[in-house]
Formats: sequence, structure tokens, C-alpha cells
Amino acid sequence: MSSAFGGGTDIEEEEDFRSRVLLAWQGDGENGKKQDYIDWALAVPGVTRAWVNPLGFGAGTVVVYPMLDDANASGGGFPNGTDGASASDTRYATATGDQLDIANALYQSQPVDALVIVCAPVAQPVDFTIADLGTGNTVANQTLIKAALTDMFLRLSAPGGTIHPNNWDEALSALNLSTFSVSEPTGPVTGANA
Repeated sequence: MSSAFGGGTDIEEEEDFRSRVLLAWQGDGENGKKQDYIDWALAVPGVTRAWVNPLGFGAGTVVVYPMLDDANASGGGFPNGTDGASASDTRYATATGDQLDIANALYQSQPVDALVIVCAPVAQPVDFTIADLGTGNTVANQTLIKAALTDMFLRLSAPGGTIHPNNWDEALSALNLSTFSVSEPTGPVTGANA
């Protein structure tokens, strides 16, 4: 004896199936791609920014550069400690301090064959000479200029990254200064790698 079947769903249309599968492939999960390391670092309490250099110290290595802008504000946001790997990874010198906390957290998620080295970014002061401010050369405007350039560096700087003159021109133009000219630096500024 047979009875009517209840429940279930209609057969999925081919185009709906195709769209669903393509979306699944695009969101390929966490597998050790560059963005995964950034996300894993940002999940560590205190880390506000992070950059990744795949193969930074050669084949099989991944170098992560974290910043702790709020937690280490008195030190410019730079990590306190020594660069290195997780205490669980015996293939490289063990990090200390903030770098160790971050390396240990990353070790839980990273692919088993990756040698992840957490390094503090290298501080790289950049001197600016701004001229032609005319009557706008006031202490208030100097404070605004310093704040605008600091914000620009926070948003755009990265180990090995380049900031171009149009970036600081844009930051200063937003201040509505009547006139200004930047005579130093004379060209793009490229960040150092640790």
C-alpha cells in the first residue's frame, strides 16, 4: 500500500543551482590565503591593523606585520616584543611579547606547513616641509596639517607599500588652506619591510 508523500521541496532550477554553487566556490573558506592571515591577526585582542608578506623570508614562510594602535598607543601602536614564530613551532626562533601572543593565536588557524613569523613593522619617520602657507601659517593650521598627515599615514601606510605625493596633496587639500606647497618629500615614500 502506498500513501501520498508530504513535505519536501520542488526541484531546484538549474540557474539557481548554478548561482548557489558559484557563490560557494567564491567563498572558499579559510585555507591560508593572504586575507585569512589578516583576518586571523585582526581577531587577536588589541590588533587594529595587519599586513601579510607571503614568502617574506623565503619559500614556505608567511610574515605577518601587526599594529596595536590603541593598546600600545604610547609606543606609536607598534608591538612590544621580539619577532618570531609561535612557541609551538620549533622551526624558527620563538617570538616574545605581543608578537608571541599573535603568533600563538595564528598557529591555531594556519595551514600545518606554513612557517608564520610575526614581525613588528619598521618605524619610518618622514619629514615634511610645507611652504607657501601665507597667512595660513598659524599654530592651529600646523596642528591640522600634522593631524591630516598622521591620518593619511595611518590609512595608507604598509610594510613595503608606497605613498605618493598625490596622497598627501589630497590630505592637505581637504583642509581648505588658501595655498600650500610641499617641498619635502620630493617623491613617493616607500615603507620598509622588517
